[in-house]
Amino acid sequence: MAGQMSALSDAAERLRALQDHDTTLLVEAAAGTGKTALIAGRVTMMLTQGVEPRHVAALSYNEFAASELSERIGGYVQTLLAGKTPDPLKVALPNGMTSAQRSYLEEANAKLDQLTSCTIHAFCQTLLTAYAIDATIDPGARILDAQAQEAVLDYVFDAWLERRLSSGAGEDPINYLAAHDPRGVARTLRRIAKLRLEFRNAKAPEPTLGLRPDQGFADAVAALRQ
Repeated sequence: MAGQMSALSDAAERLRALQDHDTTLLVEAAAGTGKTALIAGRVTMMLTQGVEPRHVAALSYNEFAASELSERIGGYVQTLLAGKTPDPLKVALPNGMTSAQRSYLEEANAKLDQLTSCTIHAFCQTLLTAYAIDATIDPGARILDAQAQEAVLDYVFDAWLERRLSSGAGEDPINYLAAHDPRGVARTLRRIAKLRLEFRNAKAPEPTLGLRPDQGFADAVAALRQ
């Protein structure tokens, strides 16, 4: 595998991704080319250089990828401590680890549970929970996936609409519209609720008071007569 790795056209870039820990890098490649292995290798190499696990955040877009990344990192650490070198790391450790690298990795292995490997959403949730007061949110708030969010919205909306329609207020515009088009008004209100959820800071335009709505038309007619 080491021979195959050195023969790759991007071998230099792979080596840099494993060893250059002071630079922000973008790894861009097609599926199945080893991006996860490379990122897991980069994290493992950071641990061999003395980086504390609690200072590492390995984030991904979905739970499966985050779990795989965490498993790869743990696997690489155990393989190295067993005296073997994982294939993706052979380009950076052709002769195995030095005594200093092994010492650092043994220390990191004892605290590997402090390394953060999760989804971006879960990482943000952790920060929001820790600083809930500063973020002005409920400390018990949790992330909902799209399906759960839709279910909660439907439940809250149905309960609100039932209360509103059962109030019996004759001058309530929603009651008036529901009496003439009950299905239509429910669909419209549900659509508005979803828009409000998506655009939480949106506001209705301020009405222009004191102006005649027909003034523009009247001015156009007057201009045409001239």
